[in-house]
Amino acid sequence: MKRTMMMIGLTGAMAVSGSLPVMAHGCGNWGAAALGFLGGVIVERSAEGHRGYYGCERPVVVQENYCPQPVVVQTYAPQPVYVQQQPSGHYEYRQEQQWVPGESHFEQIDVNTYRKVSCPGHYVTVQTKVWVQDACN
Repeated sequence: MKRTMMMIGLTGAMAVSGSLPVMAHGCGNWGAAALGFLGGVIVERSAEGHRGYYGCERPVVVQENYCPQPVVVQTYAPQPVYVQQQPSGHYEYRQEQQWVPGESHFEQIDVNTYRKVSCPGHYVTVQTKVWVQDACN
C-alpha cells in the first residue's frame, strides 16, 4: 500500500514538474517555486503513508500476564415463605377393646406324659393416644 501511494505521488510530481516550464513561464519564478513545493508535499505524504497523530505512532502496551476478571452476575430470587398453621386440637387417651386369640400349649404331668392345655381367646382393654381436631377449624 505504501509503495502504491509513493508511486502515485512520484507520478503526480513528475507530471506537475513536466508542465512546470509552461506554467512557470506565465507565473514567473514564484509560480514555479509554489508548484515545486506542492509536488514535494505530495511526495512526502505518500512516502510517509499518512500516519496520524502528526507523524507519531500510537504507543502499544502489551501485558503478557493479563487475565480479565470474570463477570459475576448475581440474581437474588426471593425465597418462598412457608407459613405453618399451628395445629388446633389435642390428644386424648381412649380405651379400646382388643381381641387376643386363644393359644394352646403342652404341660408335662409325669415322665413321658404330657397333656394339652388350651386357653380360649379373650378381649383386653388397651389405652391408645388419639389426636382430636378442634371443631372450630
